[in-house]
Amino acid sequence: MESMRTESADDGQAPMPSAQVVSKVLSENTSNNTFLKNTGVPVKSKKSETLAEKVATDLHEQVDVVKKKSEDQDQVLLQTQKELEEFKKQQ
Repeated sequence: MESMRTESADDGQAPMPSAQVVSKVLSENTSNNTFLKNTGVPVKSKKSETLAEKVATDLHEQVDVVKKKSEDQDQVLLQTQKELEEFKKQQ
């Protein structure tokens, strides 16, 4: 585990606030972030990020399917209109 400090160091690095140190340690060592959420510390969940990515991917795939169906329907409509015009000409 990397060293985290709440006090100034001679190496020129700024000290981390205590809350940030606690947040970092807890988020790295526990999967239950209830304490952090209750104290108002922003928490990033790997599960929710991957879930959001999966949902976004699924939505993009669904949009692509709908676009393809729409394009197919447009082609059918154009063909039907052409056939109707030809039929009217024949009459």
